[in-house]
Amino acid sequence: MNALLGTLFLFGIVGTWYFAEKRPNKQYRNISLGITLLIAALIWFIPSSYFFFVNENNVSQQSIEKNIKGNFEGDGLSQTFTRGN
Repeated sequence: MNALLGTLFLFGIVGTWYFAEKRPNKQYRNISLGITLLIAALIWFIPSSYFFFVNENNVSQQSIEKNIKGNFEGDGLSQTFTRGN
């Protein structure tokens, strides 16, 4: 959702510039400006927790470290290799 709103916001800015400078058309420029302002308001008012699947308060740093270490140990990647002569 966050990427979609960001992309639409950028398209709105480019559209406003295009219809103001490159190919002047007041009606299209105003529509593009309105869409840009609407998207900016949506980005401003929608809480940031809506955009993420994992809330930082729910996941502790310790459990993340434990999972990472456990995965490396289970894959055999934590073994030390020595060079023999």
